Amino acid sequence: MALDWRPTRQFTVKAKMAGLPVNAPDFPGPALGEFISYWMTQEVTLRTQSEWEHALLKSLQHTRMRPAPVLTVFNTPPRSHAGFADKDYTKGVNEDGSLA
Repeated sequence: MALDWRPTRQFTVKAKMAGLPVNAPDFPGPALGEFISYWMTQEVTLRTQSEWEHALLKSLQHTRMRPAPVLTVFNTPPRSHAGFADKDYTKGVNEDGSLA
């Protein structure tokens, strides 16, 4: 992989056939930089232009199909002290203050 590697114009046709959003103004955008950066850190891998484009296509598909992370902080059940002001604290208490 070389720092100045770029997919050919035909790559856009392949990506469109694969259902990727090729009409985006920055396609393939930051993903191309990530792809190049990743492969530059790996052992030397000799591939043809078509093989590199296929690898990029798979990478873009994987990134696009990966589900968005779920933030569990919003999915946690309410804590036992939630709704403090809304609770009826007179339940079970007699008028004289004794417990029923």
